[in-house]
Amino acid sequence: MPEKERIGKAIARSLKIHGTPLAAVAGGQAGVTGSGSFLVSGLTNAITSVVVTIDQAAALAGLGATVTWNGLTITISVWEPTSSSNDTPIPSTTYVPVNWIATGS
Repeated sequence: MPEKERIGKAIARSLKIHGTPLAAVAGGQAGVTGSGSFLVSGLTNAITSVVVTIDQAAALAGLGATVTWNGLTITISVWEPTSSSNDTPIPSTTYVPVNWIATGS
């Protein structure tokens, strides 16, 4: 087997999530205030996993982000503490840049 073909097959075997071949990856950055839904372009099948991180440029301490998805739409929510004396999370009231990456099968 030619070297290029062998390497290609090895990469294809390694690009699996829970035994499912990974068909596509998409990612980007979204500006979120509270929460927002986004259609993921670049994927043709349903999303199988999503990872979000708050961009390091966001200066507020105590921010957190969560993500849910349905079909090809992701919803990113950003949370901040209620106040400096109350750490109960509430939807962010300021614009927060969030990086995301989604995989599809």
